[in-house]
Amino acid sequence: MNIASDLVQQLSQGFAGGKPADVFYLDTGSFAGYAANGSLLPYAAKMTNAGDFFPTLTSSFTYKGTFTCAPKDFSTLALIINTDDWTAAGLTDADIPKTWDQLATVAAKLTTPTRAGLTFGPQYERIGAFFKQAGGALTDKAGTKATVNSSQNLKALTYVKGC
Repeated sequence: MNIASDLVQQLSQGFAGGKPADVFYLDTGSFAGYAANGSLLPYAAKMTNAGDFFPTLTSSFTYKGTFTCAPKDFSTLALIINTDDWTAAGLTDADIPKTWDQLATVAAKLTTPTRAGLTFGPQYERIGAFFKQAGGALTDKAGTKATVNSSQNLKALTYVKGC
């Protein structure tokens, strides 16, 4: 067994060279492309537990109406609070944000000259949550047209930039 050091690159090279891996992890961002070009065996609907997945996971790995492959897991985003900084900023449990406006207010209170009050990694799942909340997405519902430059996504990016 070979462990990939760059899964996306090595998977692409394997398919291009006619010798892809038999079993591999595929994230939702890459799924549609591989499904569209016929590179994936649509086996998921045949699994005995196919109906046990959350509907959002099933739809994430469904292409043209066919539940194609088993979801490995999903990302649950969480707000992690440094309790020392939280208390030092005068915040309490009552300040735990439940809306964008509240998150921006808390982030501003936590921001110092040497530290941003809100940070997150560059993965799409992080910024994608803001896209979704604003009504945006990377593509249209059919997955055929890029919509990353939509007004909804611009609203989300402008919000995040302001935090």
